[in-house]
Amino acid sequence: MLIELAQLLDNADLEPGIYAADFNRSIIDKLEIARVLPGLKSTSDEKFSFKEGFEAYVGIYTYNSETESWDKEEASNELTFKFTSKEGKAVVTTLDNVSTFSGVHPGLEYELADFPTSARYSLKADNKELISMNFVSVFDSKGIPSKIEEVLKVEDFEYVYKFALTSSVYSIEQMYKYQDETLLSYQFENKGSFDTEELLTG
Repeated sequence: MLIELAQLLDNADLEPGIYAADFNRSIIDKLEIARVLPGLKSTSDEKFSFKEGFEAYVGIYTYNSETESWDKEEASNELTFKFTSKEGKAVVTTLDNVSTFSGVHPGLEYELADFPTSARYSLKADNKELISMNFVSVFDSKGIPSKIEEVLKVEDFEYVYKFALTSSVYSIEQMYKYQDETLLSYQFENKGSFDTEELLTG
């Protein structure tokens, strides 16, 4: 269904500016980049901005199959696409609860112009949620992440990622679950006295 949505967006320009198909299609990948912060370097002069990308297309879009275009309804903090799949299901995909942090420390180079501090994504078919993602992060005054948490669910499968960094604790936790059963889990914790900026930049 995500592929169908991407194809519909590819075939119907919404507005000039940031390309809606690329923004919606890659939002989960960009959030993955945002949490893999240590050692991430910029590879392009044009950095991806969550804030600009989201604000450029905020609204509720319903696909009109007769005109092969999207009808837009205004919304304040929501990017929603509604369409009927080839199987005849009513599909709704929503990105909301988006906030960002742009005070990145000048000594760190990233592929992103800003970082999401919260984001929520879901895909439903006939009111049944098939995909959901919740993302939360916290940055200190230097732009160093002190907390990152992500929960991604795809039907009965769930992936959990947690990252914490303070001057005394550095920890990472990952977990893969099927329904209520944990399939694989990993946890790392190191306690001591850390220079958080040096730890991330090497």
